[in-house]
Amino acid sequence: SVLSRVEVVVSSARHSVVHVPETAADRSPRSHRPRGSPPGQTSIMSGKTKRMSMEEKRKCILGIYHRTKEVYTEKEIIALAAKEGVNQNSIADVNQALVDDSLVDKEKIGGSNYFWSFPAKKDRQNQLAHEETLRKIEKLKADLQEAEAKLADAKRGR
Repeated sequence: SVLSRVEVVVSSARHSVVHVPETAADRSPRSHRPRGSPPGQTSIMSGKTKRMSMEEKRKCILGIYHRTKEVYTEKEIIALAAKEGVNQNSIADVNQALVDDSLVDKEKIGGSNYFWSFPAKKDRQNQLAHEETLRKIEKLKADLQEAEAKLADAKRGR
């Protein structure tokens, strides 16, 4: 028996029905014909989809804030991140982790929470961390000189 598949082609204002014979590739459970491709064309789907790591999700969501430089509600950022390929169930958690790490700012105004992050904030945090590190280095240099002086005095005292 010859099996056939019915494909509905929608043109601007009318509908037409086209009968396309089914091929062996079409019957395979791991292959499908992408939308908009010719009837004979199939693509093989991989068995597993690549999952995003937590770091990739963080970079993706932070990238949204930095590219657009706008303020978002939680609903808006969930919609934008989902379009970027982040799993919708984890977006709120990742966004909260960014807030906890002071990479994204959050403010409650009325009944809504607003989120934002600008590229200059990360640069400023890096600058402050660098200045703090330089202060620690200077303090350690002074402590080292003091310890060397005490050691020299102790050696002379023997």
